[in-house]
Amino acid sequence: MNFNEMKVLVTGASGFLGAHVVRALLKEGAHVIAAHRQGSNTWRLDAIEKSLNGLIHETVDLASKNTIENAMQEHKPNVIVNCAAYGVDYRQQVCEEAIQSNITAVSWLIDAAKKFGVSRFIQIGTCYEYGNQAEALTEKACLHPQGIYSVTKASGTLLALDYAKSIGVPLVVLRPFGMYGPLEGEHKFVPMLFKACMHNEAIDLTKGEQLRDYLYVEDAASAILTMAAITDFPNGEIFNLASGIPLKLRDFGEAAQAVIGQGILNWGAKPYRTDEMMSVIANIDKLKTYAGWQPRISLAQGLSLTFKEIESRVETIQ
Repeated sequence: MNFNEMKVLVTGASGFLGAHVVRALLKEGAHVIAAHRQGSNTWRLDAIEKSLNGLIHETVDLASKNTIENAMQEHKPNVIVNCAAYGVDYRQQVCEEAIQSNITAVSWLIDAAKKFGVSRFIQIGTCYEYGNQAEALTEKACLHPQGIYSVTKASGTLLALDYAKSIGVPLVVLRPFGMYGPLEGEHKFVPMLFKACMHNEAIDLTKGEQLRDYLYVEDAASAILTMAAITDFPNGEIFNLASGIPLKLRDFGEAAQAVIGQGILNWGAKPYRTDEMMSVIANIDKLKTYAGWQPRISLAQGLSLTFKEIESRVETIQ
């Protein structure tokens, strides 16, 4: 499918990944409906609109099946990318909202996709569905989610795959691992670390022995676009979305610090959380083989680009 033939509903468009998917689609010439909940902070979409034309802001309350269907009726998209989720921010801990957003709303979106003839549905899951496992995870790994977000996202994935198959909606699941990049929330690790280093302030951290897989967010968006346009859409499949390069949190933090050349990182000053996941790393052979995709942005490049955006944001505020 060509991008100029696509009409794409991106849910969760005001979020970190969602906003980058919107930007990437617009750059490729797709028609995009950027959907978000009423009351969402749209600062990322506002930033995109300053540099790009053609963005449609659409408030879609995922707590309402009727609102979803009304948006589908009005815009008639042929592709859905569901980036909407509750609990990505660790401060979101209301179980009922997680169930509604991560499970119930998924079924409503699939119903709407069937009703209005959507040809491709891309469901965004999370690596945390796998839980804490020492080995590089393949898509066949058993799920061991921990916590409200992980458990409801895993449930949403299983529901999406089974329900879409039962009613004939072409659907794939992409599971992102650690992402970083421009427009990330200020409460996240990289922006917090950069801001502390910019002011040469100390920041207390754990020992940093956790193994993670970090992918520049624009590379993640490019993988989603690849899947949206792929000729042989892999209906019913799950794909890990990551760099495929395991890295200790300490090494990642020190690489970020090196971009600025200053900062005081107090490794070991904080204890690990009781539920700390010490290893969440990916095998991405399936995505590379099937879609011909691979990351383009190195860690050094990605961190440098991220810092430039954060620096410009701070200067604008000042």
